[in-house]
Amino acid sequence: MLTEVLKDAGIIDPDERVRNKNLWESAMRVAQQSVQSESVPKSQLPVPPNPMLDRKLRMRYRITEDLVSTELSDTYLAEDEHLPDRPLPAVKRLKSQSIDETTKLCEPEARVLRKFGKRDRIPELLTRFQEDRSFYLIVEFT
Repeated sequence: MLTEVLKDAGIIDPDERVRNKNLWESAMRVAQQSVQSESVPKSQLPVPPNPMLDRKLRMRYRITEDLVSTELSDTYLAEDEHLPDRPLPAVKRLKSQSIDETTKLCEPEARVLRKFGKRDRIPELLTRFQEDRSFYLIVEFT
């Protein structure tokens, strides 16, 4: 069913199928398409400085770059200052008005990443935590 919805929306090719190994990639395509389909082109919007850039989370993960922003979350590229030789992690900050709502949004995603992580095209969940009234998922950046 998900495959058909994504085909109808033009997000995946007609001969493509959504499976466990490409689920994360398909989800990222949906997020990118929603950002691109805004009525005002991004190039015409003023870009305020992002307060998350260069911020350090858990005295370990330094935010280095914006990757994607959606209605529900912001995703950043980071450096793991404790393990600088490992691949760079991605930091996903879930947006919400309440901690309870954020926890409800985060738990299902964390369960899926824990269960299917380390498989082809699905990032491994490295850790998750709450800091400054925000909930974060740290995943390997693929």
